Amino acid sequence: MEPASHHLSKEEQQYFRKLTEGIFGYSEQIRNERLKSLATDFHITLIAPDLCTFLKETVHYNLVFTDLTLLIYAVRAIKSLLSNAHVDLKPHIHLVLPTVLSCCLAKKISKYYDDNHWTLRDFSAAVAASICHSYSDELNNMKGRVIEIYLSAIRDNSKGLATTYGAIKGLSSFGEDSVKAHLLPNAMLISNKIHQSLEASNYGFYMDHQKQNVHEAKHVRNVMVTICAPILHKCRKINDGGLSYVREFGYLGKSLYIQVKNIESLEQAKSHQNQYVISSVARGGAQQWFQLG
Repeated sequence: MEPASHHLSKEEQQYFRKLTEGIFGYSEQIRNERLKSLATDFHITLIAPDLCTFLKETVHYNLVFTDLTLLIYAVRAIKSLLSNAHVDLKPHIHLVLPTVLSCCLAKKISKYYDDNHWTLRDFSAAVAASICHSYSDELNNMKGRVIEIYLSAIRDNSKGLATTYGAIKGLSSFGEDSVKAHLLPNAMLISNKIHQSLEASNYGFYMDHQKQNVHEAKHVRNVMVTICAPILHKCRKINDGGLSYVREFGYLGKSLYIQVKNIESLEQAKSHQNQYVISSVARGGAQQWFQLG
């Protein structure tokens, strides 16, 4: 694995090769050592431009050949670079941020639909949020532009559910305010996508295609419920059997309502348990006082 440019010294080229071969090699121990070097070594500053270019090209190549494992290694490397206090990635954001977003939003990032590509999408969304946290400002509006990319993926009916999942995770990675401002207002669109995919699976000609539709629909439904229900519990407590949720969120409404009620039940049970403990402690203290008296 050679650096993208030839301006590096012989020692720097050797260091570059040592890092990249270790990161993308077979040994997890060596990989972790190289990732630690990426995250801490001052000398990374000398080869950072070449590393960013290399990682961009690696992701592009492995998106074509859908090698999930190598894509994971590449995003792990970017995360390590982001952690290095000696490295300023701002001049290279145009290389690393689109690379990470591709791993989050690409239609297909693994050979088989039932591979656990969801984990890479989760991880990439978190790394993209970290990049924005570190380098977004009023001038470049990086965070705002990334949010628009996620929203475009949700609003575009030609984008599949795997891409929609990545956009959901991306928006949620910016925190509760982002969920309230961007995800909940688009929940009906997501709900319609899920419903349409499930409907299409009923008429699919190929069994694998039907399974993929159902598989992706369940993942998107589950992530929406996991992310949105706790927030709805805080701001929209209702007791109408879920009718208002169904009107507002469509297919997702019933699942969201059930989960909100589950959260309420858990909180009530926890509250009762705490009250019981406090009462027990109080009774025990009173008995001890009488015995002493």
